[in-house]
Amino acid sequence: MQKMRLVELPCPENVANAELRTRALISPKAKWTRHYVAYDDGREVAFVSLDINARVDYLVLYEMFVPERLRTQGIGSRVLLEIERTARNLAYHKVTLLPQPIDPAISRDVLIGWYRKRGYTARVEFQEELEKSLI
Repeated sequence: MQKMRLVELPCPENVANAELRTRALISPKAKWTRHYVAYDDGREVAFVSLDINARVDYLVLYEMFVPERLRTQGIGSRVLLEIERTARNLAYHKVTLLPQPIDPAISRDVLIGWYRKRGYTARVEFQEELEKSLI
């Protein structure tokens, strides 16, 4: 079985999954932002947007989107682990994020609880954001 992997996305139009392609097309991209598709055993399972800035010691998880039909199967947790592995490989000390649900059916409190179960806590500097130390 192939492991979860993130593949940088040079062209959103090339994403086969319609939900992921739509998300990739509408996701903002700033100076430090890179877009990825997460593959699990060769199939597209998530869209990920990361801010990768060498001037800071943290990677910003800007957006993670798993299509509705793939949710509650542990895919989001596995994608998050791959994001954390990627951050370590890039020599970041932590991952930060601002928990904002993309799907209106998911409340912010539920999303925060999901991240907290995976080791994320409120940032000291910005209480609205969450972070996880990787060291």
